[in-house]
Amino acid sequence: MACQRQEVDSTVAPLPNIQTVSASKQLAFINDRIEDDSYVPEYYYQRAKLHSAANNLRLAMKDIQAAISLDSSRSHYHFWKAQVLDVLNAPRDAINAALKAEQLGYAGVELDVLLGKLHYLNQNPV
Repeated sequence: MACQRQEVDSTVAPLPNIQTVSASKQLAFINDRIEDDSYVPEYYYQRAKLHSAANNLRLAMKDIQAAISLDSSRSHYHFWKAQVLDVLNAPRDAINAALKAEQLGYAGVELDVLLGKLHYLNQNPV
């Protein structure tokens, strides 16, 4: 019997969610995945979301930047970056990230609301 080429599954391992596992265990799980597969941008994105939820915004920004550097074509990465930059009170940078998300096809009310808020803040600094 001849050897047959096996297809490699390019999907990412399923990540635990908040309903089944605590945030600290989710973070440990994702850290292990990143240690094993540091080239998977989705892991960095998911860890950025966990860091954001824990209000660790500097770590969230570091991870979302890592995800974008690995795959800059994913609009939701740029949208998440815009949200983090908004919370970090960097409206100009957040606008740029939000516009990049929109350019890549991200659409929705949440993007429109964020852009409206950011443009307002940019015109009327606190």
